Amino acid sequence: MTTRPFTITSIHIPDPSRYGNARRTVAMMRGIVIALILCVLAIPFVTEAEAGTLPQDTSKQITTLRQQAAAGSAIAQFRLGEAFQRGQHVPQDMTTAHHYYSLAATQGHIRAQFRLGFLYERGLGVKQNFATAARFYHQAAHHNHPVAQHNLAILFAHGRGVKRNLQHAYGWARMAEINARQISTHPTRSHKPLSADFHAKLDKLLSRLRTRLSDGQITRAEWHIQLASGIPT
Repeated sequence: MTTRPFTITSIHIPDPSRYGNARRTVAMMRGIVIALILCVLAIPFVTEAEAGTLPQDTSKQITTLRQQAAAGSAIAQFRLGEAFQRGQHVPQDMTTAHHYYSLAATQGHIRAQFRLGFLYERGLGVKQNFATAARFYHQAAHHNHPVAQHNLAILFAHGRGVKRNLQHAYGWARMAEINARQISTHPTRSHKPLSADFHAKLDKLLSRLRTRLSDGQITRAEWHIQLASGIPT
């Protein structure tokens, strides 16, 4: 949008004593005030439609993230993917979210790997593919992402994208429980405590799996978990 510059020149206020008629003086003063108001109204303003939906600082932030993502920053790529997935400060676009998550996941970004698994499991922005979802969940789960471990356990329990294996399902669910418990005790900036709803779902899943596995299967699963994580179960 182009605007025409304007200037406010010096305004000479006449001496009322030069005018014998008080009404003429009042009229002139009124004209001066109107002129000042018109000068102020001449300053251009930007409407919401012209500026877009983003405040200026947020728009600059998104632009900066795009530049950083193009330069190869996995963190910026993940944050852009998250913004497009949730429709935060940008129009919601699952396909674009998938694009940025893929870039970050290729560089080993764990949360991006989990998000890709979620998109493929739900068919958001991509064709639903449980095998691909399981592959990305596996990547994040091996780096102790508790929600990825829980979701992978669900896939094993139902045989979606992987061969049905209740012992594997139990193992990943227990790993999720161990990691979720650790995060609750020692939260970090990137790993915040999980919701009570998540813990309830996890407890319910483990209870169901325990009723379908023998004591020997559970013991072997627990042994493998302890060996893999180095964490007392």
